[in-house]
Amino acid sequence: MLEYRIDPDGEYVFRDDVTPERRAFILAAMRGEVLLMPEDVCAAIDRERDRRVHTRFQFDGVWYQCREQDVVNITGAGATALASLVAGTPWPAGFVWIAEDNSRVPMTAAEVIGLGNAYTAFRSALIFKASDLKALVRAGGTVDHLSDAAWEP
Repeated sequence: MLEYRIDPDGEYVFRDDVTPERRAFILAAMRGEVLLMPEDVCAAIDRERDRRVHTRFQFDGVWYQCREQDVVNITGAGATALASLVAGTPWPAGFVWIAEDNSRVPMTAAEVIGLGNAYTAFRSALIFKASDLKALVRAGGTVDHLSDAAWEP
């Protein structure tokens, strides 16, 4: 049995078991607006989120890399900085972190913790934005998930 029929007035009448998301997709497809199933687009959004999570982020006006190994390094340095602050031990004089442009940025223990917090906020923002984009797609909306504008907060 078909998921919908068209009544004499030209209106689409859906079976009761057709979800609102599926209804929105069918209607959009009929208008020529959808090329992929919503779940395919959602999977593509997840891939784009995962790519962006490992690009770069900004802290105190400076750009830092956040590839997988960079995140491991940031996490380790943050844990060391926190331990230093809690224990009251001195932070190494002249400690620096290498920025994306290869400049060396001096940092205190508190600033290293701030660096980690900035990455966490960056990552969280991408996760929530991806969730919003997927909700839009599932509701029948369209989005250019590869454009930078789609990922703006």
